[in-house]
Amino acid sequence: VRSFTVAVQPIRPVILSPQGSTQSQRPLITWTSVPGAASYRIFISNLSTGQAPSHTGLSSSTQYLVPVDLGIGRMEIYVRAIRSDGTQLPWSVVNRVTINTRVIINPMPARQTVTRPTVSWAPVPGATRYDVWVDNRSTNQTQYVRTSVTSTQWTPGIDLPMSRYTVWVRAIAADNTPGAWSPQVDFYVAAPPTASTPLTATFDRTPTFEWTPVAGATSYGFYLRNLVTGAVTANVTGLTSPSITLSSDLPDGTYAWWAIADSAVANFRSDWSPRVEFYVGGRPTVTGPVGQVSTVNPVIQWTPVIGAASYDVWVDRTFGSEIAFNAFKSFGVSGTSLVTPVALVRGAEYRVWIRAISLSGERSPWSKPLDFSVSYGGLVLNTTDGEPTNELALLTSELGTVLTRNVTNEPSVDSIRDQSTEVSDTAVQPELAVQSPQIRTAVPQTDSAAFSVDAVTELVDFSLVDASIQDIVEQLLNGEQRQTARSTRRG
Repeated sequence: VRSFTVAVQPIRPVILSPQGSTQSQRPLITWTSVPGAASYRIFISNLSTGQAPSHTGLSSSTQYLVPVDLGIGRMEIYVRAIRSDGTQLPWSVVNRVTINTRVIINPMPARQTVTRPTVSWAPVPGATRYDVWVDNRSTNQTQYVRTSVTSTQWTPGIDLPMSRYTVWVRAIAADNTPGAWSPQVDFYVAAPPTASTPLTATFDRTPTFEWTPVAGATSYGFYLRNLVTGAVTANVTGLTSPSITLSSDLPDGTYAWWAIADSAVANFRSDWSPRVEFYVGGRPTVTGPVGQVSTVNPVIQWTPVIGAASYDVWVDRTFGSEIAFNAFKSFGVSGTSLVTPVALVRGAEYRVWIRAISLSGERSPWSKPLDFSVSYGGLVLNTTDGEPTNELALLTSELGTVLTRNVTNEPSVDSIRDQSTEVSDTAVQPELAVQSPQIRTAVPQTDSAAFSVDAVTELVDFSLVDASIQDIVEQLLNGEQRQTARSTRRG
């Protein structure tokens, strides 16, 4: 009997990790060593996409950290040893592993003030779609929403009622291999009602307040404040419908109102609706034109008044805070806009008021004034020293030498303000403005080389003032008068 020993040296590495599944997109692969091996080759196939290989690598040790994202799905990993002479030994036994990277939902406010909140998350490599799961915790309804999306966000296709919710998301690979569910994210929907009426001024002293119903609400609250006195006019809770009609007349003035929804099931209240201001007594608000306009026939616009049959429009031409006269007025206008019926003067400033006339003939207070100007058009004049100057600045300077205000018997601005409003307006009201300032203007002498203020005429018809200003403009733009006018002003 002869005895001998056979020493079998391994020629195949045994993969130690990862095993089963991993959430890492770049896993660390480890294996047993092979005697005489100088390096090792790594081969990875993606069974979910059918890509083979999806990645290959080379390592001089018995571990390899994948340098790229493999993507979620089922993978096959092989390792083989390579000797120093280049001999390649057999591949290892296949190691199958599933990459199931978890979705991470982006931070979102716990209190959502919209009925269709958006849930978003970071993309997961290898995902072709995402599985979204939402539970309604107030009603204990599981999978209240269960849907699939291909983007990295989800917005409900229907309004979510007032309630508390929990959402999870997971990624799905091309072969439907799922990733791990995200950590749960809790939120609750507390969307406020939306005011329906009244949104603008009204002639109705006992208006009905209405707002949109809120899904999941079991009752509503209503809050009304008088902005003139600061007093709380109404503070009502427990309304079973999204409306309320006041039982007594409201005094004329400006008010603000809000509505809120309550949920006995979810045990919380929504946010208050956005603040709505309106005027009882029909006072409209001018909305345009604003700032500087380029057209000489701008469109005047204002907010509608509930119960109005028509509107009166009043426009003054102004010169700072010292002089104003009526440019035009249009009474009985239907609709909430008016194209100015006369061509306005370029470079001039204007102030507009609107009032409403009810179906019964009641006249509202005039609106607060809105100022605007008409652009001059960018024309340039040359001065005697060759420096360009803007014609609007020149016109303003020249008018300042010939237009004066007679304040001897004129009431102060404070005495002619509209006392019917809770906030003092900085400008004279239309009907008073046409009566109070007595404007004096010098009529330029057309046969003189220089302007003269010898003949001063008090104008009662304010349309003559505009005509006189037009004469002055023509004088300023007349080449023969330009030099003398400047010399007089500089002297």
